[in-house]
Amino acid sequence: MEELPKYIISHKRAGIDSLKLSRIVEESGYRPDALIGIWGGGAIVGRHVKDGLAGYGIKPTSFSASGRSYNEGKGNQSDGIEIYNMEELAAVIQSKRYRHLLPVDDISDTGRTEYAFSYILKNGLRRADAIDRKIGVNGHVMNYFAMEAGNGRFLLKTPLIGDISPTDAEAKFAMLYTKPLANKTGAIPDFVVDEIPMTEGKYPWVVFPWESVEDLTPGELKANFPDFYRALYE
Repeated sequence: MEELPKYIISHKRAGIDSLKLSRIVEESGYRPDALIGIWGGGAIVGRHVKDGLAGYGIKPTSFSASGRSYNEGKGNQSDGIEIYNMEELAAVIQSKRYRHLLPVDDISDTGRTEYAFSYILKNGLRRADAIDRKIGVNGHVMNYFAMEAGNGRFLLKTPLIGDISPTDAEAKFAMLYTKPLANKTGAIPDFVVDEIPMTEGKYPWVVFPWESVEDLTPGELKANFPDFYRALYE
């Protein structure tokens, strides 16, 4: 399988663009009462966005939730979305009566994460509607739900103890970057700093500072994040 070229985001760019994202939200007039950093990169970006909003006098309560793509079979690209702690998060949103949510992530790719989060918040989720259940590697019983979005389908995988009731909250998504032509759901982020450029008709492999040690070779790490390289190899 041909490896995609790497598009490396520096510490400085990630930090500055996170603050730019907070400015875009503020200038839109949207006033979130809860900010949700989508683990992992979204939690880091969300911390900067929260600080930026605080500078404008906007102080949402912050939470984190986990959402990521997964491959059910070898060679399959992003068969579905895996989401954790939505049951607890939805309960808090309802009990605290939060009405304006700001989920934050580092990049929007297929749009499936945004679609799944929005769907759960708006419609809830019933265990009885799961099409399958399996024991996950961490011992959680994972429930599989068939999702339809855009012109296709994907699986949502999440642990549930009970049902999630619909919330009355509005959710507007804030992303540092987006790959608009990769979107498969029509779920477009509300706030975006920049688009990732294509190379020869393909989107590159975007590497953030918080992923650099895992995603870069030692040589690439030395060239782009020398402090990290020295900490590990010198």
